[in-house]
Amino acid sequence: YQMVDSSDYNAPTKRIRLIARFSLETMKEIVKPNICLKQKVSWWQAIKPFIYDLPINKLTIKQLKALSEVNQDKPLLIERCGYYYKPKIYPHMVQCPTIRAHVSIDDRGSYRRWANIIFEDVCYDVDIPHLGYLQGFPLNYNWGSNKGEAGRGIGNSVVPAVSHMVALSFGV
Repeated sequence: YQMVDSSDYNAPTKRIRLIARFSLETMKEIVKPNICLKQKVSWWQAIKPFIYDLPINKLTIKQLKALSEVNQDKPLLIERCGYYYKPKIYPHMVQCPTIRAHVSIDDRGSYRRWANIIFEDVCYDVDIPHLGYLQGFPLNYNWGSNKGEAGRGIGNSVVPAVSHMVALSFGV
């Protein structure tokens, strides 16, 4: 087995996966590609070129309360859900956290927005294509028409560059 960090494959997320192979044959080591950047890509570096393409929305009461308790430079990524806890806030210089499948689905199986971006005092929604982009997928990736299933797919996914390197390590 081997632990693989998606950020080593130029994804703007620190998404760590355990890759295990159950076989009599030995698995080749999953090699980091030569395209690795010396400096990791933050969520803001990844999304900044597309910020004005995102839909505008309003913050929830929990988000407003959480923002009032911090003094951080904008832009900020702030979770929309927060559940019983206050939403987590991510400054612009950190990598995007792993987006979990259950976070983007409500009890009825409908899509729930995962996070907002606060930039220039405007609240932007992170829509499905950009949510996938923050997890290492191309913007034109087809997630299908059901937003709930798309959110679950993003949460359960493995970054394409990581999948490719894992396949190579298996000799595929």
